[in-house]
Amino acid sequence: SLGGEGPVGGPPSGLQRELAATHRAALISLEHRFYGESRPTADMSSTALRHLSAEQALADAAQFVEWWSASHSSPDSAWVAWGGSYSGQLAAWLRLRYP
Repeated sequence: SLGGEGPVGGPPSGLQRELAATHRAALISLEHRFYGESRPTADMSSTALRHLSAEQALADAAQFVEWWSASHSSPDSAWVAWGGSYSGQLAAWLRLRYP
């Protein structure tokens, strides 16, 4: 599940959890940089916020997928990005930009 314009409140539930259990899948929530605990800088200056963008969020998610797959010896595993509102749009863009 991709985080959006707020902190991630824990792992997804409901349909996402049911599908993960059915398909023996890992269920991961990624928090968007600069929201919740994901603050890469100590301040919120204009200079620091140059990395607060949808493009950077997509690159962060793609990097995480690459890292997780390598760390868990699963380079050929399928990934499903999920979200609602802004994070739903990120999930769609992730599929287009990093197929």
